[in-house]
Amino acid sequence: MTYHCHVCHSLDTRIVYRSAIKKSLTSACEVLPVNTQIRECVACGHVLSEALPDAAVFYAEHYQINLYHEDEDQLYEVIDGVHRYRTDHQFAVMQSKINLLAHQKILDFGCAKSSMVKRMLELQPQLDCHFYDVSEAYRAYWEKMTTKDKCAVNHIPKDWLNCFDIVTSFFSLEHIADVRTTIAEIASLLREGGTFYAIVPDMFNNVADLLVIDHVNHFTPRSMQRLLQDVGLSVIDIDLQSHRGAMTVVAIKMSEESNFVAEDYSAQVGKIATFWRNAGNSIQQAERDHKSPFAIYGAGFYGAFVHANLTNPDRVLCFLDNNNFLQGRLLFDITIKRPADIPLEVATVFVALNPTIARSVMASMSFIGESRQLIYMVED
Repeated sequence: MTYHCHVCHSLDTRIVYRSAIKKSLTSACEVLPVNTQIRECVACGHVLSEALPDAAVFYAEHYQINLYHEDEDQLYEVIDGVHRYRTDHQFAVMQSKINLLAHQKILDFGCAKSSMVKRMLELQPQLDCHFYDVSEAYRAYWEKMTTKDKCAVNHIPKDWLNCFDIVTSFFSLEHIADVRTTIAEIASLLREGGTFYAIVPDMFNNVADLLVIDHVNHFTPRSMQRLLQDVGLSVIDIDLQSHRGAMTVVAIKMSEESNFVAEDYSAQVGKIATFWRNAGNSIQQAERDHKSPFAIYGAGFYGAFVHANLTNPDRVLCFLDNNNFLQGRLLFDITIKRPADIPLEVATVFVALNPTIARSVMASMSFIGESRQLIYMVED
């Protein structure tokens, strides 16, 4: 069977990773009984996987992000005991890149509950805000910020064409297999000179993204530039530094060709695939070597991956996480606890965090590591 690239439609794609176990994980840490298979496009450098079966039903009815609590968010970092959540950081990054002016017409595309527009309105209450998603689950959040006629699900109103000053997309493009059609639709909604501002996951600074089964697109700077330019969006900035684990993108709708030149990341993609091949083996070896009860530090994707690769997951007594919104909830029917509440009988802790920050985070958790063995996903 042939697979075409989601960005450039080339058939010249190659497999770079295939999971050893028939378990795949969604971004919501749900387990699907399929292998994870990742391809790279030789033509444009895009990294991709197949669309989920019944993807439309999945997003309309099952995929509900951060709805446990109105203010629920993902933890970005803890500095000197102060919790900073993802929306706080990504809003600060956005402010450094684009100007929000009174009466600008803004559309948040694929917006979920749109915590970012909520922040924008706090800064600039006279923004004219519109919302679009493929699920009705978030409509109640939008209608607290605007009127019903400025909210759309599944179908874009015709009178929205060529009228927006800014279209934003926060962590949505990675989910869309037909992303080429979607980005063309976004371009059609912008007025001439309008700004497209997007954030997508960055697998180079958060290697977990490569394996998220509902993330069917893993953008490289090269493939993102190709995607935008093909629909008449001129790239101003592709930034992998300002937001850890995410790529921020700024583009303008204009006839002039972009001067932005993106690097090739093919070698780095290969390194990430190797990391994940080694990680599964490392987890299973550590399980064999340590006979005491386990805890898993990290109740996100990395923690779910550790759990999925254990031969005997019943040995896991708890997950540990600093995110206040997760504590007290269940993941795979296992309680998520505060790190300070780690059970005394736990002698071994699997550290299930982004490897770029894992050791620095654990260095501040002396009460966990003083008398316990810390197991990292891939040891140095």
